[in-house]
Amino acid sequence: MVHTGFEDAVRRTLCTAGPYAALGAAALLLLNPIDANEAPELVIADGPLKRCVLPHCKALREPYRPTPWAANKHANTLLGPLRALAIPGRYSRQLIITLDGGTIGLDWWMGCDHHSYSPPDMPVLLVIHGINGGSHEGYVKWACAAAASKGWRAVAMCNRGCNGVPLTAPRGYSATNTHDLHRVIQSIKGRFPSAPIFAAGYSMGGISLTKYLAEADSGLFDVAHTSSTPALSTTRAPSFSGSGLV
Repeated sequence: MVHTGFEDAVRRTLCTAGPYAALGAAALLLLNPIDANEAPELVIADGPLKRCVLPHCKALREPYRPTPWAANKHANTLLGPLRALAIPGRYSRQLIITLDGGTIGLDWWMGCDHHSYSPPDMPVLLVIHGINGGSHEGYVKWACAAAASKGWRAVAMCNRGCNGVPLTAPRGYSATNTHDLHRVIQSIKGRFPSAPIFAAGYSMGGISLTKYLAEADSGLFDVAHTSSTPALSTTRAPSFSGSGLV
């Protein structure tokens, strides 16, 4: 199993701070009860895809109704770290060495990298974390658990220097550098060539995944992907542009 000391340290910290975060979220919920109930703004060109998909997405046409016990952005911020405590689970780590000597981590959920875990053609979910994150994040663990509940394999990509992965090359990671993601996909396909791949990217991971899909050769992703990212343009959003990292 991997990074047990790191996860234990995070768990101890969150256990200490958790009650205070919950109390703070409750206070902020009372002071600022609910965010504005407005329908989401859709940025999509008119065309056959919009006409085919939008009628089936009822939530996108109605005012947003937040979860009652986390109804504003402040409560969500405080409750976010508690997600990592809400679900148990362990990983086994696979290290990948890139052509420039860098190291990437692939954390396989609950032993699913063994061929005896499920049939070789069962889907694989690849989860790509946000900036400075890793497989220990609550949103990653919940996504992996959801895939496992269907009998799928689930694996989290840990970028260079993140979540205990060593920095072994001068170059780090960035949202717009997809070389490492290409290497990860090749590794997964090499281990499970008959398995279709789903992918989910969160925040910075969503940017990387979207860019990868725009430049990858056809056939690497067999089924679907989803991305959640706050930045529509990395040239307009804050970035390390000009530093050599992007």
